[in-house]
Amino acid sequence: MKKAAVLLFCLALAVLLPLSALAKVPTEAEAYSSMIAMKADYPEGMPWTNDNFYAWHGGIFSGGYGCAGFAFLLSDAAFGTLPAYEYTEIDYDALRVGDILRINGNTHSVIILEKYSDHVVLAEGNYNRSVHWGRTLMKSDVLNADYYLTRYPLPEEITQSGAVITADPGTQTATVSSAADPGTTTVTIPATVTTSDGTVCKVTEIAANAFKGMKKLQKVTIGKNIVTIGDGAFQKCTALTAITLNNKVSKIGKNAFNGCKKLKTITIKTSKLKKNTIGKNCFKGIHAKATFKCPKSMLKNYKSWFLNPGGAPKTAKFK
Repeated sequence: MKKAAVLLFCLALAVLLPLSALAKVPTEAEAYSSMIAMKADYPEGMPWTNDNFYAWHGGIFSGGYGCAGFAFLLSDAAFGTLPAYEYTEIDYDALRVGDILRINGNTHSVIILEKYSDHVVLAEGNYNRSVHWGRTLMKSDVLNADYYLTRYPLPEEITQSGAVITADPGTQTATVSSAADPGTTTVTIPATVTTSDGTVCKVTEIAANAFKGMKKLQKVTIGKNIVTIGDGAFQKCTALTAITLNNKVSKIGKNAFNGCKKLKTITIKTSKLKKNTIGKNCFKGIHAKATFKCPKSMLKNYKSWFLNPGGAPKTAKFK
C-alpha cells in the first residue's frame, strides 16, 4: 500500500529525540510509561494542528503533520529508533501498546496507550486542534482502521536444543512450536532464547501438537519458564517414559500426554494447576502403573483432578 512519505492531516513540533534512544525493545508497560511521561510536556488541551510537524525515526515515513506527527512523537519516545512495520490487515489480538492506528477513512492517526479486551485508550494530536489523552475506541471501530504501524520486531524462529521456538521480542516471550527433527529421541526446552537483535525471551509455552506423534521421542527436558502445555503437545509419543513439570506450569491442555503408553514417571513440581486448567484426557492412555510425584499440599486435589478430567489410569499411584 503506497503512501506519501509525509502524512498530511496532523502533528508535530520538530522536537528530535536522541538516536541513542534506540536499542532494546520495550515491554508494553515500559512503552506506556515512556509515552505517558510525555504528558508533562504535551498536556491535555495544548494546541496541536496541521502546522505542527515531527520528523519520525520509524523509517516508513520521514515524518508527519498534525495527528500523525504527534503519534510519531510518542512512538519515538517509547521505541527510539527501532524500525516500524506496516499492516493493512487489522488483527485486534496482535495490537499492542504503542501501535499507531490510522482511522477515519485514512484521515487521522492515534496511538494506543492502553489495550483491553473490548477497547483501546488513545493519545492523539489535532483532536479539535489540540492534544488529547484518554479517548476510548471500541474494538469494532479499531477493526475498521485503515492500517496500523508497529515498532515491535517481527517474531523470529529459533532452533535450539532440538526444538523449534518462535520468539517474540515485543512480548519477550517464546513458544515451542515443534521439534527440529521429527525422528529425534531427545529434546531440551530451554528457559530462554535470544533473538538476533539481542532480546532475551522467556520460553513460556509448548504449542498445541508441538511433538504429537513423535514415536521415537524418549526424553524431554522442560524449561523452568514453561507455563502452558498445549493441547495434544506430546500426544502419542509412545517411547516417552518420564516427564517433569516445573513449578510455573499452570495449564495442561487436553490430550497433552494422551497415548504416551510408556510414560511411567510424572514429577509434578507446580502447585499452580487447577481443576479447570487440567485438560480432558491429558493423561489418558499412559502406563497403567504410572506414578505421579506431587507436592504434598496438592496431593489430594491432583489425584482427583488427574483422574478426572485428566483421564489418568485408575491403577496409577500418587505420592
